[in-house]
Amino acid sequence: MKTILYTDMDAQVYRAEPGLSKHELDAFSVAPMLYKRKQEHKKTSKAMEMGTIIHSLVLEDRVEYAALPSDVDRRTKAGKEAYQQFCEEHNGKYIISGDEEQMVLGVQAAAKPMLAELMQGCKRKVVEASMFWERGGTQCKGRPDLIVQQGDKYLIVDLKTTNGITGFDRNFFSLRYHWQAAWYSFGLSKVLGIPLEDVEFYFAVVDTEDPHLTQVVIPSTPLIQEAQDAIEVELAKFQACQETNVWPGLPKRRIIYGRE
Repeated sequence: MKTILYTDMDAQVYRAEPGLSKHELDAFSVAPMLYKRKQEHKKTSKAMEMGTIIHSLVLEDRVEYAALPSDVDRRTKAGKEAYQQFCEEHNGKYIISGDEEQMVLGVQAAAKPMLAELMQGCKRKVVEASMFWERGGTQCKGRPDLIVQQGDKYLIVDLKTTNGITGFDRNFFSLRYHWQAAWYSFGLSKVLGIPLEDVEFYFAVVDTEDPHLTQVVIPSTPLIQEAQDAIEVELAKFQACQETNVWPGLPKRRIIYGRE
C-alpha cells in the first residue's frame, strides 16, 4: 500500500489506480453487493459529465465542451446529420446545449470570487491532486478539487453545484457530504504527515439556477468526527468482505421510524 500525493496525475490514470474512493464507500455502506456491482459495471451519467465540465472551467479555466447551435433540430433528418457533423468536428469534447452553456458560464462567474476569497494570501494551491493512503488495512484514495496552504494550516475546498440553493442542505446527509469532508481530511493529514486538526474542509456551493447564489458551507468538527467514526465501522466491514469474498445485499426486512 502507498501513502503519497501526486499533483500532476491525469484523472483517467487516477481512476484506474487501485484504492477505495469515498464514492465507492458510499455504495458499500448501502450494501456490499451494490459496491461489487458498481465495480464490475462502471458507467458515467449526464450529471457526472456536467460536473466535469464545470470543475474544469471553474478550477482550471479549461473548456471541455462545445455548445450545439440552437438551430440544430435533432428530431429531423437534417438536424441529425448536422449534429453528427458537429460531434465529429468537436471530437473529445462534451456536447451540451446553449442553455446548458449559459448555466455553466453563470456558475463560473459566480464561483470565481468565492474561490478567490478562500485562496487570498495562500502560500500554495493545488487543483485536483491525487491522494493515496492506507486506513484500517485498506488502500484508500481521493481527488480533492482544491488544496490551499495557509501558513501551517491546510484547507480542502470542494466545489459543489446544487439545483436550488436550499437543495444543498436537503442532500447533505443523504449524499454523505460529511463523510467526504472526513475522508479527504484524513487522507490529506496522512499524505502530508500532519495532525488532522491542521486540516480544514469547506464546501464552495453554487446554485445552478439564476442568479447563481453562492455560499461557503463548513461542516462542524463534531459532525466530521461522527463521520470519521462511521467510516471506521464501514472499513472494518469492507475488510471482512474482502477476506471472505462475500458481498451481501440488504437485510430482508427493516423497521422505519418516524422523524425525531
